[in-house]
Amino acid sequence: MMTKPSAVLFIAIILIDLPVWVHSWLAADWLIKWRTGQLQNPPGGHRDPPPTKAFLKTFNEVDQNWMPYIRDQAALAE
Repeated sequence: MMTKPSAVLFIAIILIDLPVWVHSWLAADWLIKWRTGQLQNPPGGHRDPPPTKAFLKTFNEVDQNWMPYIRDQAALAE
């Protein structure tokens, strides 16, 4: 006898596509708080923030290389 699941899992991803300058401003504020020990819940529980240059390089890579694909996929899903 097969049982039916009592709940159905539904996953939705919401893309909040702010202008890159807004993301930069928020990221800079977050990084400053992390560096000064004011960030209450650092990502992954890491006490030390990433080097600023690597952080900004990754940030730019995501904006330039990942976001066009993500935007295209979001538009297809609508």
